[in-house]
Amino acid sequence: LEKMETQDKWSSRSYSINLNQRGRNALFKAGVLDEVIEVSAQRYEIVVHDGITGKMTTIIPKYPPDVAVSRPDLTWALEQVLMEKYNTKVKRGARVNDFVLKRPDDMVEVVLKDGKSFVGTHLVGADGKWSTVRDSIPYFRQQAFLRSEPCWGVHMTAPELPPKWTKGSTVIFRPRKDAMFYVICAPLPSGKCSITMVCYDETLQRYPWLAPPIDSQKSWTSEQWKLDSKPSKADLNNGDAELSLNLEELFLMELPAFLDAGIDRRTLRTARIHPRVSWLDMNLPMQTTNNSSTTKNLARDESCLFGEARYSTPGGGVALVGDSCHACTASLGQGCNLALDSAVALGDAIDECSVGTPSNRNKISSNDLSLAFANYGRTRPEVVRPIQAASEAASKNSHKW
Repeated sequence: LEKMETQDKWSSRSYSINLNQRGRNALFKAGVLDEVIEVSAQRYEIVVHDGITGKMTTIIPKYPPDVAVSRPDLTWALEQVLMEKYNTKVKRGARVNDFVLKRPDDMVEVVLKDGKSFVGTHLVGADGKWSTVRDSIPYFRQQAFLRSEPCWGVHMTAPELPPKWTKGSTVIFRPRKDAMFYVICAPLPSGKCSITMVCYDETLQRYPWLAPPIDSQKSWTSEQWKLDSKPSKADLNNGDAELSLNLEELFLMELPAFLDAGIDRRTLRTARIHPRVSWLDMNLPMQTTNNSSTTKNLARDESCLFGEARYSTPGGGVALVGDSCHACTASLGQGCNLALDSAVALGDAIDECSVGTPSNRNKISSNDLSLAFANYGRTRPEVVRPIQAASEAASKNSHKW
């Protein structure tokens, strides 16, 4: 079931994804690495430039190279594999309205907003940071807390790659340290270039007009509508035009080498200021001590970051994968890599609980699946949460490097 009605396309919420060794290994183990590489580009190095002089200050080689792919191309490649190799049906526009988890026959029922329903023995929720599956199940909902960080991005798309850059390089421009921002440029397989200006609360001391909008959306769909809706003529005259002129003035003063590389007003006019970065912290509620009968939900307590969590229901009927249970900040580029790795981890858990010989793994009982889901949900947080912690720390301090 896929909530988007049409195939995902490049938009103002799109970005370039770098699949590192973790992501590559997951795709290889799932047997889909070749299909993803066909729509990707190899990323061999990170090149850091002085924003004033343009001089290269640092070159960080990537070996093996990262796989650079846009979100739309990655989802397209994975969907093609599902449909062509595994005869999987993909239903689009499937907006979930409700779940029935305690049917008399012990089956799981998904009810869509159009009234149709689907019944099965188990359910995997891979529906993102604003997961309907997670928020519809009290056991998950009481664990989940969306945390915001003091950083955000201004996203732009260059219509072509500047001539001095190469497709195999991620390019970073650093201004003077007191400017408190940096710019990261990621070439896309299409020939365009995804550019993000990473800002922090300290950035606003000089440039208050870069303040991020309030993050009021509860889903990718509402964010898509907010960012991609056609602006009025007044908005174009007073909004985007003003932002692009402000950015041009800022870059001329703080980052002239970025403009000299070939970034012009066509790119600056595509600029959108995104909301603050957020990530998903999952914590199990715990009983208080001292003979108190009240329960304190530690997911809302700042002192219990990265406490114990579960990514499956106790009985193993439902499991969460990817951003629906461990969304992290983009500071270390681990979000998609972790999501792919978690999907493979769930598959591994199923294999371990399957009956039959290694060459005949198709005899999987409902009890086997429940045990596999429960094992995955119990053990996966131990792997993921340290990476979430590192990403969270980087989102606060990466402008100091």
